[in-house]
Amino acid sequence: MKLSKRASLDIDAQLYESVEEGDLGEVQKFLKFGADPDYIDGSGFSCLMAAVWYGFINIATLLIAKGANVHFKHNGFYLIHYAAASDDLAMFKVLLNGGAKIDSKNDNGNTPLEVAESQNAHDVIDFIENYQPQKPVDTAISVKPVDKDIDFFKPKAPSCPTCGKDAPGYTCPTCGDIPFFADDKRASGLSNRFFR
Repeated sequence: MKLSKRASLDIDAQLYESVEEGDLGEVQKFLKFGADPDYIDGSGFSCLMAAVWYGFINIATLLIAKGANVHFKHNGFYLIHYAAASDDLAMFKVLLNGGAKIDSKNDNGNTPLEVAESQNAHDVIDFIENYQPQKPVDTAISVKPVDKDIDFFKPKAPSCPTCGKDAPGYTCPTCGDIPFFADDKRASGLSNRFFR
């Protein structure tokens, strides 16, 4: 369903109002109908900014998952600075996991740690001081050395379906069964006893 520009603006504004009210169900509904997760209201707040400002963790997480900009800046401060100033450690972690930078500098040149220190935000201060960035996932493939005694050009003899021994020919030398050859129409895995 394609919305007109006016209807789209209305749904975006309704999304913003739902965020401000902390109504997760309504936020989900408006996002489902195509509302812009980066909508900015008349005061310059984005939807994610409102979620951070009011401390709505679930809504912030949803907006980030829907592509909301975690690097949004309002009055010279990034969202992570607002979370740091309010000592909202859960929100701080949501923003960090969403891609916000722990060392972002606001327009005054302050990092989130410096903002947290200026507001005596002890939980965020402790977290930042002990923060260990996650190591990237090791994507290297380990390769085992090749056994030099293996002849890759010599096909391995098929196994007999009855006794499990190697059966290099059409008849197993151990039990007399016919081994299964997928590409050979003459030997279909039937035992010799069916041909006697």
